[in-house]
Amino acid sequence: MEQKIPLTKGQVIRVTIDNLNHQGEGVTRYKNFVLFVPGGVPGDELLVEILSIKKNFARSRINEILNASPARIKPHCKHFPECGGCQLQHIDYSEQLKYKTRMVREAVRRIGSISENTVKEITGMEHTWHYRNKAQFPVGQQDNIIKIGYYAPGSHTLVDVDHCLIQHKLNNKVLKVMKEIIKKYNLSVYHRKTGKGLIRHIGSKVSSCTGEVMVLLVTNGKKLPHQEKIVEKLRQEIPELVSIVQNINTRKGNIILGDQDILLYGKPQITESIGELKYNISSQAFFQVNFSQTKVLYDKILNYA
Repeated sequence: MEQKIPLTKGQVIRVTIDNLNHQGEGVTRYKNFVLFVPGGVPGDELLVEILSIKKNFARSRINEILNASPARIKPHCKHFPECGGCQLQHIDYSEQLKYKTRMVREAVRRIGSISENTVKEITGMEHTWHYRNKAQFPVGQQDNIIKIGYYAPGSHTLVDVDHCLIQHKLNNKVLKVMKEIIKKYNLSVYHRKTGKGLIRHIGSKVSSCTGEVMVLLVTNGKKLPHQEKIVEKLRQEIPELVSIVQNINTRKGNIILGDQDILLYGKPQITESIGELKYNISSQAFFQVNFSQTKVLYDKILNYA
């Protein structure tokens, strides 16, 4: 017997958030019917408006916070939550760790039939801002305005970002300088629907050990107007710069990188190290983006060995 849906689109109801899902959205039940509430925090009492209804769940938006959860805080970033780069900035960090621990425990119990007691508490970061050593900023144009930043959640709407609080400060410096370069040299930017325009993504990597910086320019074709001036501008503005790589991606779609790299300046890699091991990180190589926690993780593994 199918469950009767107790909601209608546009209906406004009062709910209390019980949990978070894996996307960081608030979860509750209304007359035993699952309801997702983006931006909800467990313990929040809210007035929400029903936006869409499916067979087994509905989605809503917050109209009013009646009583805020003790875990709710004011987000530090002016772009949150529109930019989609973060999901939990409105939740106290210590509470974030508790929710993440609970999610892992529930997963190992449900999927692996393993006791929840097997999973220990998550070890949090000492410094919770400016920790990401890799950035990938999509570039686009909407309403004749060039935007570089992140996509809004669940969309291709580009949100222009001038500073990202979770990115390394040198990645933010690259973002700032590349915005200046695109404007100064009137570089065309990629249009997703037409497949035209040159600059698709701005990428950068920072070595947490050496401080070296790599800049990655993803372009819709090989020809880069004002190449020498662009290289010189980046070198002048970013003394830590040791590598500039142009990646050619002429395919339509959402794949960020193409198959061909062209070295415009310096060396093709930056150097990172963990303990006695050194790693040469190329433009397309994977490396953990949270270096401080990577060291903590490896130390934990060695302790268990």
